[in-house]
Amino acid sequence: MKQLNLENRVLFSQAVALREMAKIIETADLGIVPKRSDNFGNEAFSTKILEFMAVGVPVLVADTWWINITLTIPWCDFFRPANEQDLARCMLELIQNPDRRRLQAEQATRFIDKNDWTAESTSTWTLWMEWSQAKLHDKFRRAPFAFKNRNSYNEI
Repeated sequence: MKQLNLENRVLFSQAVALREMAKIIETADLGIVPKRSDNFGNEAFSTKILEFMAVGVPVLVADTWWINITLTIPWCDFFRPANEQDLARCMLELIQNPDRRRLQAEQATRFIDKNDWTAESTSTWTLWMEWSQAKLHDKFRRAPFAFKNRNSYNEI
């Protein structure tokens, strides 16, 4: 940080307990999720995006392939990966536009409320049960032994 003359602007703290992270993230003015557009970064989704969204912090995200197809404006803004000038430009635009930040936070909160685990758990569980029953059915259908009652595997 000293080489970049940022020691008074970028702060590194001691390790904190995981249960304290939401409180710390919530105090941020802006969340930045940098990623490279390499083999891993291009195809990975960062849960940090959802963490910022969940506490209403506006987010800037590197515009990688996977991010591009999974997120849309106004939930977050994008910058070109590994391009600090573009990141700086996007940061300034968002910092100077409080209405945009507020809209982003509102949209993110609605998205999180609609897609949280409580909302999704039932459909996820149902989907998993349907899949596992289909797999189980297929496994026993192709088994090299016979059941007296072909439906007896439903009781397993």
